[in-house]
Amino acid sequence: MAIKLLDSEWRLVELSGTAVPKGLDSVARFTSDGKVKGSGGCNRFSGAYSLKGDTIKIGPLISTRRACPKPTTDLDLRFFRAIGSAVKADRKSAELSLLDSIGKVVARCDQTDANYTSLMGGAVWLQFVPRRTIFE
Repeated sequence: MAIKLLDSEWRLVELSGTAVPKGLDSVARFTSDGKVKGSGGCNRFSGAYSLKGDTIKIGPLISTRRACPKPTTDLDLRFFRAIGSAVKADRKSAELSLLDSIGKVVARCDQTDANYTSLMGGAVWLQFVPRRTIFE
């Protein structure tokens, strides 16, 4: 089954099984021209990606080299390495997991530009998440 990522933005929520600390935002946007762009929290990045079924290849990536506080810079590097090592994408509704060659989840992301529904206590709740512009 084909995974749909085109023109969608994803915020990193977990990196190699560890929750991303509050206030550190890493996002990626997959565009219809085969590009992935985003921010690791400090540095912006871009590169190519291909997706066939659930097989994904991301990279090579290029990034800026801004000086930022250590926790943010560390997250940047770990995020870039993780998405570059992904070989499989698994999407469930507004959640995307990227897996490495041994099937380990290296990054888990939530879609930030989705209007989606969820069932809670028998009621349907709509959550509207505004779009964020990374590049101007």
